[in-house]
Amino acid sequence: NEWNWNHFYDGKHNPPKDLELLIDMATHVKEWDSRPVATAYGMVPGTKTLKALDDAIDIWGINNYPILDWGDFFESWAKTSTKPMFVAEYGADAFDMSRGTVDEDAAAYSVKVLTNTLMGNSSLLKGGVCLGGTIFEFTDELWKDMAGSNDAQENSGINPGYHNPYPDGFFNEEWWGLLEYGGRPRKAFFEYAKADFPIEVAAQLKKAPGFKGDMAYLTSAKFQPEKLRFQTCGYHHGCQHQFGLCCPAPDGKNKSCCDEPILPLKTVTVTTTTATTSVAVVIPPTGTKKTTVTATTTSTKTTTTTTTT
Repeated sequence: NEWNWNHFYDGKHNPPKDLELLIDMATHVKEWDSRPVATAYGMVPGTKTLKALDDAIDIWGINNYPILDWGDFFESWAKTSTKPMFVAEYGADAFDMSRGTVDEDAAAYSVKVLTNTLMGNSSLLKGGVCLGGTIFEFTDELWKDMAGSNDAQENSGINPGYHNPYPDGFFNEEWWGLLEYGGRPRKAFFEYAKADFPIEVAAQLKKAPGFKGDMAYLTSAKFQPEKLRFQTCGYHHGCQHQFGLCCPAPDGKNKSCCDEPILPLKTVTVTTTTATTSVAVVIPPTGTKKTTVTATTTSTKTTTTTTTT
């Protein structure tokens, strides 16, 4: 995943070695499996990289976090490669560093705009080049701040400079979930569930091999993706360990897990103490010894965050 930035997590910038390792892995996969091999890359790769991996990689995944506007991303891919492409990561976190507070409205708006624009560039549409996209991410991860606690949600945003997630341009690693850590859906979840499903795309489904859907339903005003998505097991906290539709199930009845409540919220207070030691050497008049003075200053910062049991 985005190996052009992490260099397979060894921290050493060595593009030729990275390409050699990826080609080796893809070759081994193809020896055992006839299905296409995909990789995820940070932003659009250059022509040199694409050429080097032409035989090894069949489908390209691109990680991209634009600030509401995809810019020329889709056009750039069309000019760069004829290989199939999907957006492997996109989205917006729910914490606004510029105001120091949670902003679910901003995250929901970003998810709505980016998702609808992405679907408007579907490869099922004339001129479209995108197979689809994977939003980042389903639920918060409290371990992402390596300097913080796994039991609390830290606000440690970073701005790497090559992405600009809405609205502040910062990545708050522990706040990306469509669901909170305990399973409560954020506003972005509902916007994602209501994402447009263009009739043009639905009409193309009938051309897909093995498609057995009801085209009259898919292309009618009765088709409302959000209602179907809210029936999924994963949407309901008690049913998250199951797959498919639960509430209601295909037989029209709710499973017993549908009534299990979402975990209650609790407040977690994290106190961080930092000690700073200053050393000063005092030089007295000639003929006397030097004197060393040490002073220690301690500062305490208390933050209150909301997480779940």
